[in-house]
Amino acid sequence: LYLTGLSGTIPKEIGLLSQLDFLGLYNGNMTGSVPVEIGNLTKLTWLQLSSNQLSGILPQEIGNLVLLRTLRLDNNSFTGSLPLSISRLKQLEAINLQYNRLTGTIPAEIGTLSKLTVLDLHNNTLSGSIPSEIGNLTQLQQLDLSNNTLSGIIPPELAKLTQLRVLALGRN
Repeated sequence: LYLTGLSGTIPKEIGLLSQLDFLGLYNGNMTGSVPVEIGNLTKLTWLQLSSNQLSGILPQEIGNLVLLRTLRLDNNSFTGSLPLSISRLKQLEAINLQYNRLTGTIPAEIGTLSKLTVLDLHNNTLSGSIPSEIGNLTQLQQLDLSNNTLSGIIPPELAKLTQLRVLALGRN
């Protein structure tokens, strides 16, 4: 399902489309929050809700999307912490959550997502330190944590990221 230029909210009935592999509702005027029923779309490999006016917290039910390879929720107004359930998404290759209003710390559990090649969390209000467990993401090619409120040291474990092409940690 690919839609662009639409407005309104994401209906909870979207969770009835249990055979969906790709859900793209981006570059529109979608408002409201992501319904928890999104967790029923267990065959999704690609979820893109970028560049809308979505808000609220990211539902823990995202962790039910265990086949997901790409998670693009960038350029919205999501708040709250990254859901810990994201660590169940072992097939994830890309997380794009930049340009939101996310707060809290980057969970250490993100270091268990061994297939990640892109981790982009820039332009949020994430705080705390950079988890050393990110050094376990040896397939990572792009790590952008810039423009947050992170503090502490750059973990020496990042030296294990030998595939890294982009490292952006500025403005923290």
